[in-house]
Amino acid sequence: MSDTINSVNVLSIDEERLKYRVILGHTGAGAGGNPNRNKTRGGFTVNLPPPTSLTNSNEYYNAVIKVDSFTAEPGHNVVAPTWAFAGGVIKIPGVEIVINVPTSQVLSIDSDVAADIGIGTVVNQRFAQLLPVQIVNVGDTNGLAPAAGGYAVTAIGSGIASTDPLLVGNPFGKDITIDFKTPVIERGSNVWLAAGAAPAVDIGYYALQLTIELVPNK
Repeated sequence: MSDTINSVNVLSIDEERLKYRVILGHTGAGAGGNPNRNKTRGGFTVNLPPPTSLTNSNEYYNAVIKVDSFTAEPGHNVVAPTWAFAGGVIKIPGVEIVINVPTSQVLSIDSDVAADIGIGTVVNQRFAQLLPVQIVNVGDTNGLAPAAGGYAVTAIGSGIASTDPLLVGNPFGKDITIDFKTPVIERGSNVWLAAGAAPAVDIGYYALQLTIELVPNK
């Protein structure tokens, strides 16, 4: 006799319709666009329109949000890409995604400045999620075979799979700004992909996916 218990997930339409997936793409290089919005290196601003009437309802002032995935690639056929910041080039093992939505549940603490060593200073209380990254080869415009100009960055591990969503203000119907940081220099700069010979120019093509779930007011 088997001790296996069969089980099924029972989904509720009312609950499932509160979940939303948002996929964002951003090109670092280039100019133009809306003159009322700044386009900074390693960051961008988008308007998050309400996809349904629920997301624009006064019954949902809050939401929980999580970054599901992140990729970045340094333009087609760039054979010597690197991460860069305001001070030049840098080697980093992870990217911190910072979004300007209000939350009281995140503390980013910086202790790399001499006065803060052993103490630390809170430098961010917006939504943030740290994503460990690895390098993969996706080919180039000549084909899918691994190539010198085919390297890209993708998020891996605990930053994606094991991170819980956090409570934030409802972001729909608002402009949101997303910045790419690294904790060791978060105090002073974003990070971006650049050609090694020209670190001041953001040449990255970035993509990320968010899951946002509305939380009913009490």
